[in-house]
Amino acid sequence: MSLKYKNILVSVDGSEQADLAFKKAIAITKRNDANLFITHILDDRFGAVSAYAPGIIDEVEVRGKDCLKAMKKKQRKLV
Repeated sequence: MSLKYKNILVSVDGSEQADLAFKKAIAITKRNDANLFITHILDDRFGAVSAYAPGIIDEVEVRGKDCLKAMKKKQRKLV
């Protein structure tokens, strides 16, 4: 009896390394007939940063959403 993954979670940030992890997650998802969940983490623990760069959290959030849209589009093409 072999073990199969049912759910795969991959976090993306637009970097080359995240893109490679995403491609690997797609392959694992296909091989296991699993569900793929794509996430982008926004680390806002450092509130002091926004004191020096107002609006940076909003900008990072927009970039994260754009990154997720792009990955979902890639997922549809690769699956």
